[in-house]
Amino acid sequence: MRWYFPAICMVALGIAWAPSAQAGVVTMSPNPVDVGGVLVGQTGMASGKLSDTSNEKVDLSAPINCSGSAGTFTLSPTQSVNLNEPKTIDVTYAPTMRGTRTCRIDVFEEGTTSPVLGSFQIRGTGQDPPIINVTGTRNFGSLRWNDAAVPHTSTRTFTVTNQGDLDLVVSAVTIGGANAGDFVITAGSVPQTIPRNNTAQWTVTFNPSAAGGRSATLTFASNAATAAPALSLTGEGTNALISVDDKAFGIVSTGSSSTLDINVLNQGANPRGRLGVTTAVITGGSWFTFSACGGGTTCTFPTPLSIQNNATVGVRCSPAAAALANDMQSATVTFTSDTDNAASNPDRVSSLTCTAGKSALATNNPSVMFPSQLFMTPAPAQTLVAMNTGNISTSFYLRLTGAGASSFTATATGGCGTAAGNTCTLAMGASIDITVNFTPGMEDDIVAGLDLVSTALPFPQLSLAGRGIDRHIAVAPEVMFADTFRNPGNRATIAAVPVRNTGEYPLRVSGVSVTGEPNWALAEPVTAFDVPGMGSHDVMVKFTPEAAGKAPNGTLLVMSDDRTFPTSMITLSGNGKDRRVQMGPPAIDLGDTGAGVPTRLSVLRPDDLLAIRNRDTDNAFTIRAIEIEGDQVFSIVELGADEALPAGATKTFDVVFNPPGIGEYEATAVLYLDEDPTPHMSIPLHGRALFVDAHGGGGCSAGTGSSAGMILVLGALFAGRRQRAAALLAASLVPAAASAEPTRNLQLTQFDPTPTTASSAASLQLQSADVGRSGDFIATAIASYAANPLVLGTVQDDNSVVGKQLMVSIGAAYAFAKRFEAGLRMPFYTQSGDTVMAGMIGSAPASGTALGDLTAHVKARLLQMRRLSIGTGLALTLPTATGGQFAGSEKPSGRGLVLVTVAATPRLSFHLNAGAVLRTKAAFANIEQKSGPIGGVGATLQVADPFTVSLEVFGDSSPDGYRGEPAPGSTMGTTSALTTVEALVAARFQVARTFSVTIGAGRGLTSGVGAPEWRGVAMLSFTPKARARVIVAGRVVEYETLDPKVADSDRDRVSDAADKCPTDPEDRDRFEDDDGCPDFDNDKDGILDEADRCPIAEDQDGFEDTDGCPDPDNDKDGVVDASDKCPDQPEKINGVDDNDGCPDAGEALVMSTPERIELVQSVAFEGNTISAESGNVLGQLAATLRARGDIARLRIVAHVQPSKSRSRDQALSEERATNVRDWLVTWGIEASRLEIRGLGGTKPLIKPSSKGAAQINDRIELIIIERN
Repeated sequence: MRWYFPAICMVALGIAWAPSAQAGVVTMSPNPVDVGGVLVGQTGMASGKLSDTSNEKVDLSAPINCSGSAGTFTLSPTQSVNLNEPKTIDVTYAPTMRGTRTCRIDVFEEGTTSPVLGSFQIRGTGQDPPIINVTGTRNFGSLRWNDAAVPHTSTRTFTVTNQGDLDLVVSAVTIGGANAGDFVITAGSVPQTIPRNNTAQWTVTFNPSAAGGRSATLTFASNAATAAPALSLTGEGTNALISVDDKAFGIVSTGSSSTLDINVLNQGANPRGRLGVTTAVITGGSWFTFSACGGGTTCTFPTPLSIQNNATVGVRCSPAAAALANDMQSATVTFTSDTDNAASNPDRVSSLTCTAGKSALATNNPSVMFPSQLFMTPAPAQTLVAMNTGNISTSFYLRLTGAGASSFTATATGGCGTAAGNTCTLAMGASIDITVNFTPGMEDDIVAGLDLVSTALPFPQLSLAGRGIDRHIAVAPEVMFADTFRNPGNRATIAAVPVRNTGEYPLRVSGVSVTGEPNWALAEPVTAFDVPGMGSHDVMVKFTPEAAGKAPNGTLLVMSDDRTFPTSMITLSGNGKDRRVQMGPPAIDLGDTGAGVPTRLSVLRPDDLLAIRNRDTDNAFTIRAIEIEGDQVFSIVELGADEALPAGATKTFDVVFNPPGIGEYEATAVLYLDEDPTPHMSIPLHGRALFVDAHGGGGCSAGTGSSAGMILVLGALFAGRRQRAAALLAASLVPAAASAEPTRNLQLTQFDPTPTTASSAASLQLQSADVGRSGDFIATAIASYAANPLVLGTVQDDNSVVGKQLMVSIGAAYAFAKRFEAGLRMPFYTQSGDTVMAGMIGSAPASGTALGDLTAHVKARLLQMRRLSIGTGLALTLPTATGGQFAGSEKPSGRGLVLVTVAATPRLSFHLNAGAVLRTKAAFANIEQKSGPIGGVGATLQVADPFTVSLEVFGDSSPDGYRGEPAPGSTMGTTSALTTVEALVAARFQVARTFSVTIGAGRGLTSGVGAPEWRGVAMLSFTPKARARVIVAGRVVEYETLDPKVADSDRDRVSDAADKCPTDPEDRDRFEDDDGCPDFDNDKDGILDEADRCPIAEDQDGFEDTDGCPDPDNDKDGVVDASDKCPDQPEKINGVDDNDGCPDAGEALVMSTPERIELVQSVAFEGNTISAESGNVLGQLAATLRARGDIARLRIVAHVQPSKSRSRDQALSEERATNVRDWLVTWGIEASRLEIRGLGGTKPLIKPSSKGAAQINDRIELIIIERN
């Protein structure tokens, strides 16, 4: 039996009880058995060791005495628990609510419910799961996105609270969303366990990377039953851009300051943040400082400026006191800020400019210098300009200083500046005129000062200066002139008489006069003049003594404005003298000469010429003239106008005696020197003229005068002087009035061959009427020797003035235009003659070489028939001959000839030349060359093909050109024609086709001047284009020669191998010219070709059947008779049946003139294409050309309306001309007859801008350029 009561009580008290006898002690370890926290709705388990010291089996009660929260405990095992050893009891707790629940478990002996062996506690706590709660501000606000900005980040702290019972484990915290990069977790770690009711914090930093709204999400990952919602994070990025303005202080007075505020603007775009400015620095210029920040040039803001919109920074400009007006400085203010894009934003620099303001008074001259001024007379005022060169206004007044101040006055425009109380005010840049006057009160230098007293220091101080002067005349009482030649003319002594002014002011000389004419005179007209101060003026006085010796004195009067001596007198004195010049010899006698034959003193007495000697070794003179007084048959040669006679020199002159008729002549040579009108010296001249007969060496006698006349003249030599003088004077007067002046410049020879291209020409002097082919050229060289072409017959003997004459003439000619020829020739002479012995009568011979007259000629063939040719020749001779050598005339001359050539037979031709020569008169001795007839006749005979002979007679005649010897008792001979006729026989040999040699001889047939005693001629001709010329069957045939290596017996250019007639040359008439046989009647119509106008056979149609020509179109209307319905009536070309050959009614659109074909209706074009409407006019044109066979070539000229493109106009005109030609060719007109030319728009008929100009300027011209 056990005792339970104490046990029960102890259990009730929670104390293990053990019976004192045999009762075991039950214990639970641990006690209580605490399941711990178990999530509501879940189960938790805990175990304990139940033991009993008595090793009994026990049962466990259900939980009892439970308290606290709600839940269910379950134990296992609870029945028959063997406690032999400690037994594990599992306690499971399933809470239904949050909180701790405690229950008791009683232990009973197995199978009983009492007594309680013991008891133990069980406990369990119902727990909620971890509950996460996040708190924190999710808007980070507005921040600058620029990292340079302070601040540019903001932080937010997020607190995580575990509101559950279990530990909250935060495993991850992440940021996501659109701008996740702008939000960064900067504090808080993971994983992190947060016990129940504890917190943990995470910090997020916001740094916007761009402007505008920024957003992200903050997410916490944890073991909470319910995940925390993602937090939306927001913030804003803002802009800030700095902009500063420039400041121009303008003008700031030196020594003062001016302050301006620089506007610092935040011009960032919305959303706009605050701009932070930390420093500002001024660079450049020394005048600029900050008005705050200690007044320096660097400003570090104690608190950086935080500018939402704008702020100002004060800047001061303080120009230095020493600065000049308008000095300028500039500087820059650089702001350091957190502006966006600072590197590319120049607006963070402000430009400062400041101009120093200062009043500055200046004048345009530092001094006023007056020129010397006449005493007590005001000088012209001078004007100064006072200028305010500063940039602020100023004021001043005028103040004169110094000893000479009384001679000056100074006034400003408007009357200001007279005193300190009446100042002149000048605005910046303004000016004012100051007039300074000077009136000298004495003759001396005068100085003063002029101050422009101003507040602007230093003010201008000018110097004034002037001089007072007067005038005083001073002259010499007498002026002696140098000795002067009498009547000196322009070599008069001109001396300067000085008029001096010893004062400094100009002396006015109002008048000057000279008394004592004609010895004294003013050298030039003198008007009033001024003598400068301390200067002089020369009055030029001319001394011209009329005679040698002391000249009468003259007086020079001078009137001036000298205050003391208004009139001054000067005595003029001088001597005249003679010129020391001699003239010799004392007398000159030129002896006897032939009338009309000039003779010279140099020929008669070369050592005794007229000499003028200057014996004055110091002075040169001028031989003004040597005049001949008396018979004007003497002349002084080699005397130029105003011949200089140097000091100590001698001049010699030749005297020519040129008597026009027989007689005795006397004169006086009078010498005039310088401009002296009085003769200086004179010497007598004397000479006699006898009759002489000038003739050539030809004819039957030596002269044409009679010997009786010669005896009469010879007797006159011994007659009394007085009787002879009267008679000879009468004889000399008549011919002198009618005759030309004797000269040696004559066209002595009439032989002057003209080169010609005519192949038929074989004469030397005579010209053929024929002309070579166009392009033919000939060059000739002629040598001619003539004996005695000029002889003077005197009473003493014959004198050959030209005894031997060799002429070499070079010439050339050229044929052109089928019927014309032009050429040149130039002769050269070598001549000699008889020397005239002393005391003999005659004339100096021609000697040496001489150049002849150049002659140009032109020839035209006017008519050419089979046997008759008529032409004309003109020649112009130019005076290129050497003078005095009988080689040519002094003036040009001309010749005109009618040329006739008659071919009697193919080998024999006759030539006639007839015409006239036009030339000025030229006299020598008793002959006078003048204009007159010229001509000649001749014949040429071609003896053989290469050999031709000729005979020619030629000459000229000067009417009344010969004066015969006077009859006894008479002083005048009768006149007759001067006729020169010459004959030549010549032979020409054709050495080669291009070379020929001609040799000839002849003589004068009359004794006229120029007719030689005999003449020999040789001529070489070169004709590079000549053709061979042979006689074939009575016809002249010209042809090109074959190669000399090819056999051609008849020389017809058909080789013997191919020549059917090797001994009869081909006639080359374009009819069967290749067979080598002549064809004298090509058309076999019985009319020889030489008389047959048409070598083609006659058609025998009853129309002109006797001319040997076929007539396929009798009426010549362009429609052949075979198709002509009206063969005897010409077609009228009018566009109406123009091909039937009959005239029709209708208007013709084509008109013919000698030079052109005119179209009544214009040819119309569409571009370059002929319009259909022009078919009629072009058809009539084609019909006209068919009818007009005489038109060999027609030029079609196209013109167009000018446009802006010359090249286009040219191309269009050429295309139109081509199309017209092609149209005509299509209508049967030979293309060879048509030539085209386009002239573009170069020749409009009217101005292109005129109304309707295109219709007029677009045109076709038709020009006839060649006829058959």
